[in-house]
Amino acid sequence: MTAEAKWTYKTEDGEDKCDIKASAKAGFAGEVGAKIKIWGYTLKDWHSSFDLGPQTTIAEYPEKK
Repeated sequence: MTAEAKWTYKTEDGEDKCDIKASAKAGFAGEVGAKIKIWGYTLKDWHSSFDLGPQTTIAEYPEKK
């Protein structure tokens, strides 16, 4: 799961402006791996990440119309 937030504050021509944007995304991803050792010596150290489909937006502010 990832979350992003952005807050912007500007002053334009004497007017204050505040913009807030936020989103949360969820998906199924991870990492698998293995380490082969013999008598204390590492022969192979293997890791691979996986992602089962794209992340899906579960919340967003402001909502897109």
